[in-house]
Amino acid sequence: MELVSKTKLAEIRKDFEAALAEVAKKHGVADVQLGTIRFDTDGFRVPLTARFEGGESADAKALRMSAKFIGFNDSIVNATISYANRQCKVVGLKRTKLLLEVEGKSMTAPVDQVVRVLKQQKSEHAFMG
Repeated sequence: MELVSKTKLAEIRKDFEAALAEVAKKHGVADVQLGTIRFDTDGFRVPLTARFEGGESADAKALRMSAKFIGFNDSIVNATISYANRQCKVVGLKRTKLLLEVEGKSMTAPVDQVVRVLKQQKSEHAFMG
């Protein structure tokens, strides 16, 4: 049995993503994402998340439900904010981190830091009440 290299896994991932894009298009799925691939000598596993057209991710729902309690207005979900010298789209909440998209890549930021920055900017997305 041949050991799988990280390069080979990257090729497999690329093929999976292409195949999933076709399936998503066929079935009206707006967003399909593969998580981190975990592997050993016998195989691998990778989490998969998907969202239907017009649907909202669990992370976006979590942010919408918690927004006022953690220092944001409801408008923060899917808003574009200026943070860390970048334009970031706010896509959700995972524990104490905001999930952001920057130029198509995912990143996280501590909620308290983002709240502080938005308040300094007098942003409409920061809860001032």
